[in-house]
Amino acid sequence: TVEGDRRLVGDATLEVLLGVLETETREHELLQARERLAALFRLLPTKAVLAARRVRRVAAAQGSGVAQVLDALGSAGTPEAQRELARLLGESRLRVTTRALVATAAGKVARPSAELTQALARAVGATKEGELKRAVVLALGSVAKGLERSEPGRALGVLDGLMGRCEAKRLDVETCLRALARTGSARGLEYARAALAHRSAEVRVVATEALGAMAGADVDVLLDTVLLEDPEARVRVQAAVMISRRVAGPHLRAVAQVLRAEPEPQVRAEVVRMLGTLLTVEHLAGELLRDVVARDDSEDVRRLASSLLAE
Repeated sequence: TVEGDRRLVGDATLEVLLGVLETETREHELLQARERLAALFRLLPTKAVLAARRVRRVAAAQGSGVAQVLDALGSAGTPEAQRELARLLGESRLRVTTRALVATAAGKVARPSAELTQALARAVGATKEGELKRAVVLALGSVAKGLERSEPGRALGVLDGLMGRCEAKRLDVETCLRALARTGSARGLEYARAALAHRSAEVRVVATEALGAMAGADVDVLLDTVLLEDPEARVRVQAAVMISRRVAGPHLRAVAQVLRAEPEPQVRAEVVRMLGTLLTVEHLAGELLRDVVARDDSEDVRRLASSLLAE
């Protein structure tokens, strides 16, 4: 609220808050100053223009505080703040690292404007630098998610443009998957499914994360398959983590199979942690944990299951 922003800002001025962000090193103080600056931008929207000028000057001198100011602009999310982020993103004379920070801040805007969205879309096509391209792609994923409820048509347009580049292999597969994980959209289901066969375990981990953000029975089946069949333990662990965030019922058969057949204790331990969160809602979870206590080969896994049952 306006009153809440006024209380947060108090008697602080733009210069004072910018000075704190450029010199302070304590995380708590930085967070507080950043929140106060975002509130100031909401109360006095034209201050965003002055802050953007400061960003240009400090970035050119490779000074500190740039990321904090940009984050405050993104958190404020006013039309003026978004306009300045869009302008900064398009300024090729700024260092790549600074423009990547601009893109990251743009991804934090709760209600992205058409101007900011278009600036990100232009940047993803015009940028060759990997660091900046990754930041822009991730920001577009966040933008698509942010628009999902308020402007579903525009959200789909952003996502279609992004997925078109991903499917044409014009963007790095891992970055595409991370953007998909932010959107949670089934528009990327087939892309993520295909990535489960990638030779890189890291890509398969991120594909599993992207799938875990999507709804649907098809996704449940894919996650069970990863949990049971992927050759790398860390990918199977990621599947267990993603399953733990979903409705458990469709996965309990696969979970029971993993507890009996999975060779790696770390994977079984992750499944045991998941079951621990289900004790009050799934009767079978308790039975499976008691079976782990009685039968598992790993003392650490048995101890973990026992501690969860005792809580």
